[in-house]
Amino acid sequence: MLAEIHNAITAKRSHSPVDATADAVGVIVDLQGYEGCVWLIASGVLTGGGFTPLVEHGNDPGLSDVAAVVDADLLPSGTGQEAAAAFTSAGTDDNQVRKIGYRGNKRYVRLTLTETGTVTVGLISSICVLFRSARVPAAQPTA
Repeated sequence: MLAEIHNAITAKRSHSPVDATADAVGVIVDLQGYEGCVWLIASGVLTGGGFTPLVEHGNDPGLSDVAAVVDADLLPSGTGQEAAAAFTSAGTDDNQVRKIGYRGNKRYVRLTLTETGTVTVGLISSICVLFRSARVPAAQPTA
């Protein structure tokens, strides 16, 4: 079972660990050969504000056709997924992990962590886990 999970996913960097005091735009991820992805977003200490995730997608590699993802294309299905994956500086969101998934039909995706309030300290990072590879084992990125 563990080997099956290992062989079915690929992890890619989305946000390197950073003290983000403004919007943090993630790396564009190519989903070719996968059914979707899940971002794992980790916070450190947050002071003065927070972050709300914004998932965007498109078919152009540079996302010149970028559009915000609709709730139906997010995991879990329903409404409010981006708000549920948000972080605030209320103290309870320090050193936490949230997740948000994508299962839409566009080839390229990106996660932007949009600043809410005025963040004076905002340690944050994210990893994008691609799932259900058309090839098994799934390819591992070189960069």
